Amino acid sequence: MPPKVQFVREDGLYHSFCGLVSVGWLYQKIKDSFFLILGTHTCAHLLQNTLGVMIFARPRFAVSLLEEGDLSSSQPNIADQIAEIKREHNPSVIFLLSSCTPEVMKVEFEGLAASVSTPDLPVLFVPASGLDYTFAQSEDSVLQALVPFCPVFDTYAETLTCDQ
Repeated sequence: MPPKVQFVREDGLYHSFCGLVSVGWLYQKIKDSFFLILGTHTCAHLLQNTLGVMIFARPRFAVSLLEEGDLSSSQPNIADQIAEIKREHNPSVIFLLSSCTPEVMKVEFEGLAASVSTPDLPVLFVPASGLDYTFAQSEDSVLQALVPFCPVFDTYAETLTCDQ
Protein backbone atom coordinates (compact mmCIF):
# COMPACT_ATOMS: atom_id res chain seq x y z
CA MET A 1 0.00 0.00 0.00
CA PRO A 2 1.46 3.39 -0.97
CA PRO A 3 2.25 5.84 1.84
CA LYS A 4 -0.48 8.28 2.72
CA VAL A 5 0.21 11.75 1.35
CA GLN A 6 -0.32 14.53 3.84
CA PHE A 7 -0.87 18.04 2.58
CA VAL A 8 0.10 20.97 4.76
CA ARG A 9 -1.39 24.34 3.93
CA GLU A 10 1.21 27.07 4.21
CA ASP A 11 0.13 30.67 3.99
CA GLY A 12 3.03 32.99 3.21
CA LEU A 13 1.09 36.06 4.33
CA TYR A 14 1.51 35.20 7.96
CA HIS A 15 5.19 34.43 7.63
CA SER A 16 6.40 37.55 5.86
CA PHE A 17 9.19 39.52 7.43
CA CYS A 18 7.60 42.96 7.54
CA GLY A 19 4.27 44.45 6.59
CA LEU A 20 5.93 47.76 5.70
CA VAL A 21 7.13 46.40 2.37
CA SER A 22 3.55 45.82 1.26
CA VAL A 23 2.57 49.48 1.63
CA GLY A 24 5.56 50.94 -0.19
CA TRP A 25 3.91 50.74 -3.59
CA LEU A 26 0.75 52.48 -2.37
CA TYR A 27 2.38 55.91 -2.58
CA GLN A 28 2.20 55.46 -6.35
CA LYS A 29 -1.52 54.69 -6.22
CA ILE A 30 -2.69 57.25 -3.65
CA LYS A 31 -1.93 60.52 -5.38
CA ASP A 32 -0.51 63.41 -3.33
CA SER A 33 0.19 61.12 -0.38
CA PHE A 34 3.31 60.68 1.72
CA PHE A 35 4.25 57.69 3.87
CA LEU A 36 6.33 58.37 6.98
CA ILE A 37 7.56 55.30 8.82
CA LEU A 38 8.76 55.69 12.40
CA GLY A 39 11.51 53.11 12.59
CA THR A 40 15.19 52.20 12.68
CA HIS A 41 18.06 51.97 10.21
CA THR A 42 16.97 48.39 9.56
CA CYS A 43 13.56 49.64 8.39
CA ALA A 44 15.19 52.19 6.11
CA HIS A 45 17.52 49.63 4.52
CA LEU A 46 14.72 47.11 4.13
CA LEU A 47 12.46 49.58 2.34
CA GLN A 48 15.23 50.96 0.17
CA ASN A 49 16.23 47.48 -0.98
CA THR A 50 12.69 46.21 -1.35
CA LEU A 51 11.38 49.15 -3.32
CA GLY A 52 14.55 49.73 -5.33
CA VAL A 53 14.72 53.43 -4.56
CA MET A 54 17.06 55.27 -6.90
CA ILE A 55 19.09 58.27 -5.78
CA PHE A 56 17.53 60.62 -8.34
CA ALA A 57 13.98 59.52 -7.63
CA ARG A 58 11.74 61.59 -5.36
CA PRO A 59 9.68 58.95 -3.65
CA ARG A 60 6.88 60.00 -1.36
CA PHE A 61 7.93 57.90 1.62
CA ALA A 62 10.59 58.26 4.28
CA VAL A 63 11.75 56.69 7.51
CA SER A 64 11.94 58.84 10.62
CA LEU A 65 14.92 57.17 12.25
CA LEU A 66 14.92 56.38 15.92
CA GLU A 67 18.32 57.01 17.46
CA GLU A 68 19.61 55.85 20.83
CA GLY A 69 18.55 59.11 22.48
CA ASP A 70 15.00 58.58 21.24
CA LEU A 71 14.76 55.27 23.08
CA SER A 72 14.49 57.09 26.43
CA SER A 73 11.47 59.07 25.21
CA SER A 74 8.21 57.28 24.58
CA GLN A 75 6.89 60.03 22.30
CA PRO A 76 9.33 61.04 19.57
CA ASN A 77 9.04 64.53 18.10
CA ILE A 78 8.25 64.43 14.38
CA ALA A 79 6.81 67.93 13.94
CA ASP A 80 9.94 69.21 12.15
CA GLN A 81 9.86 66.27 9.75
CA ILE A 82 6.18 66.84 9.01
CA ALA A 83 6.92 70.51 8.24
CA GLU A 84 9.76 69.50 5.91
CA ILE A 85 7.57 66.94 4.12
CA LYS A 86 4.85 69.56 3.68
CA ARG A 87 7.33 72.09 2.33
CA GLU A 88 9.11 69.74 -0.08
CA HIS A 89 6.30 67.44 -1.26
CA ASN A 90 3.04 69.31 -0.57
CA PRO A 91 1.02 66.14 0.10
CA SER A 92 -2.71 66.12 0.75
CA VAL A 93 -2.34 63.35 3.36
CA ILE A 94 0.52 61.84 5.37
CA PHE A 95 0.35 58.26 6.61
CA LEU A 96 2.33 57.67 9.81
CA LEU A 97 3.25 53.98 9.87
CA SER A 98 4.37 52.01 12.89
CA SER A 99 7.27 49.61 12.89
CA CYS A 100 8.46 47.01 15.39
CA THR A 101 10.82 49.10 17.56
CA PRO A 102 8.34 51.90 18.40
CA GLU A 103 5.66 49.29 19.01
CA VAL A 104 7.92 47.61 21.57
CA MET A 105 8.67 51.05 23.08
CA LYS A 106 4.90 51.59 23.41
CA VAL A 107 4.84 54.77 21.31
CA GLU A 108 1.27 56.08 21.31
CA PHE A 109 0.94 56.48 17.53
CA GLU A 110 -2.63 57.73 17.39
CA GLY A 111 -1.83 60.58 19.76
CA LEU A 112 1.40 61.33 17.89
CA ALA A 113 -0.44 61.50 14.56
CA ALA A 114 -3.18 63.69 16.05
CA SER A 115 -0.60 66.08 17.54
CA VAL A 116 0.91 66.88 14.13
CA SER A 117 -2.27 66.64 12.06
CA THR A 118 -3.95 69.81 10.80
CA PRO A 119 -7.24 70.37 8.96
CA ASP A 120 -5.37 71.14 5.72
CA LEU A 121 -2.92 68.23 6.13
CA PRO A 122 -4.22 65.17 7.97
CA VAL A 123 -1.63 62.81 9.43
CA LEU A 124 -3.22 59.37 9.71
CA PHE A 125 -1.90 56.58 11.88
CA VAL A 126 -1.48 53.26 10.08
CA PRO A 127 -0.59 50.20 12.16
CA ALA A 128 1.94 48.25 10.09
CA SER A 129 4.31 46.66 12.59
CA GLY A 130 5.33 43.12 11.75
CA LEU A 131 4.71 42.24 15.39
CA ASP A 132 0.95 42.52 15.06
CA TYR A 133 0.14 42.83 11.38
CA THR A 134 0.76 40.47 8.51
CA PHE A 135 1.81 41.46 5.05
CA ALA A 136 -1.65 42.07 3.59
CA GLN A 137 -3.09 43.57 6.78
CA SER A 138 -0.73 46.55 6.44
CA GLU A 139 -2.26 47.40 3.08
CA ASP A 140 -5.70 47.10 4.62
CA SER A 141 -4.63 49.44 7.44
CA VAL A 142 -3.75 52.16 4.92
CA LEU A 143 -7.10 51.85 3.20
CA GLN A 144 -8.95 51.74 6.51
CA ALA A 145 -7.28 55.01 7.56
CA LEU A 146 -8.88 56.67 4.51
CA VAL A 147 -12.44 55.55 5.32
CA PRO A 148 -13.35 58.73 7.28
CA PHE A 149 -12.46 60.78 4.18
CA CYS A 150 -14.65 58.80 1.79
CA PRO A 151 -17.97 60.20 0.62
CA VAL A 152 -20.99 58.77 2.33
CA PHE A 153 -23.29 56.73 0.11
CA ASP A 154 -26.94 57.28 0.85
CA THR A 155 -28.64 53.94 0.34
CA TYR A 156 -32.04 55.62 0.32
CA ALA A 157 -31.19 58.09 -2.44
CA GLU A 158 -33.33 58.15 -5.53
CA THR A 159 -32.34 55.72 -8.23
CA LEU A 160 -30.68 57.45 -11.13
CA THR A 161 -31.94 56.61 -14.60
CA CYS A 162 -30.25 57.18 -17.92
CA ASP A 163 -32.06 58.69 -20.87
CA GLN A 164 -31.72 56.55 -23.94
